[in-house]
Amino acid sequence: SENITSIEAGLFNNCPKLSSVTIPVDVKSIGYEAFTACTSLDSIKIKAHIPPKVDVTLDANEKSRFFYVPYESIDKYIGAQYWSKYADSIIGYDFENDKVVE
Repeated sequence: SENITSIEAGLFNNCPKLSSVTIPVDVKSIGYEAFTACTSLDSIKIKAHIPPKVDVTLDANEKSRFFYVPYESIDKYIGAQYWSKYADSIIGYDFENDKVVE
């Protein structure tokens, strides 16, 4: 639902088969260890234009995981606290047309 404003702590903790997730536009925070031990998670699409507050939770499957964020907000994500450490994994995305923006 697009009415969700937070991803609760531990919500998807230890879901090894979870390979992708889309976070709605209104999400303002992602709780502690929300995606810990999600070893197959390789695609996290985040529709929020303002980077959600993160409590060090997005390290699952770090080597092959990518964050797809609104292309017009990519600089906000790369410059935001917590998100900056994922700068190499943040990709601009056009959600309206469902495609990566180079």
